[in-house]
Amino acid sequence: MIKIAGAGIAGLICAIKLSELGHKALIFDKRSAVGERFHNDFQGIDNWSTKNDFADTLKTIGVDLNKVAYRGTDVTVIGPKQKTYLLNSEQPLFYLVKRGVGKDTLDSYLYEIARQRGVSFAFNSPIRNLNDADIVAIGPDSSQAIGLAAGITFKTNLGNGIWLHADTKYNRSGYNYLIVINQQATLTSCGIRGKFSGKADLETALNFFRNFVGEFEMDDIKSFGGYGANKTIGLSPQKVIIGEAAGFQDHLFGFGMRYAIESALLAADHFGSVSRYNGMVNSRITPRIRKTIFWRKAIYDFAGNPAISALCMATRKNPRTVLRFLYG
Repeated sequence: MIKIAGAGIAGLICAIKLSELGHKALIFDKRSAVGERFHNDFQGIDNWSTKNDFADTLKTIGVDLNKVAYRGTDVTVIGPKQKTYLLNSEQPLFYLVKRGVGKDTLDSYLYEIARQRGVSFAFNSPIRNLNDADIVAIGPDSSQAIGLAAGITFKTNLGNGIWLHADTKYNRSGYNYLIVINQQATLTSCGIRGKFSGKADLETALNFFRNFVGEFEMDDIKSFGGYGANKTIGLSPQKVIIGEAAGFQDHLFGFGMRYAIESALLAADHFGSVSRYNGMVNSRITPRIRKTIFWRKAIYDFAGNPAISALCMATRKNPRTVLRFLYG
């Protein structure tokens, strides 16, 4: 029996792949159900950092993103001085999924697949000593996190849309976004620890979007916060560590779920050989993460709005190709 610490996306995907390979898996988690860390907010799975459509990769283990995800093919980007750029892609730029405990969340969808494959679960059962786990997938360490987010979910009368706002005048170290799917909305402000003011930046983002898209209804408002992007990548020569527990996060745009999933698939493929797993991570995932660290510093710590404007201009015609270049 392979013991996995953590029932997040990484732990669930790893268990599903292990079951495909004929292994028995047992997932331990300190919470009472999958998805309890999140608040039914929309989050994205990057679909640009490699040429292939990531949904096709997941189909190989019986996970159909189209059953639970919204295809993010059209995005309105508002850059400095409120200049607008419309990004359109035939292939999705990303897949939007809801995270949380609801039936329509990615967490619940993966849990049902894992359960059907014979994966066992022990909820309300944290592993006190991580050495007792074969695979560690416990999520980010809040003390090491440098990326912070403050957001709200609400019901609205707005039509479907994805709006991204990047302007250091409004957010010194990050960006704000508004996502509306079937009258359910997520509005979030993201930034870097030390430069991010949480609720104040969120309030600024809300006021901006109200002015930009026009007044809209907001019912059943729920607040949430988040963190991620560890300072360092935490691989271990003795233990397989996957997902955000290892610091696998997109430091530029926050699309960390793809790294979590990719590391989970690699861990299952190379279970029993920590060195082989670490080697595959260092060749396939680490370089892309380091690229996002480089570009984040270049854009937000040095160049600022001129770099944001240049990036907006460059991504207009072929966004997947340009973004893939940034991610190396």
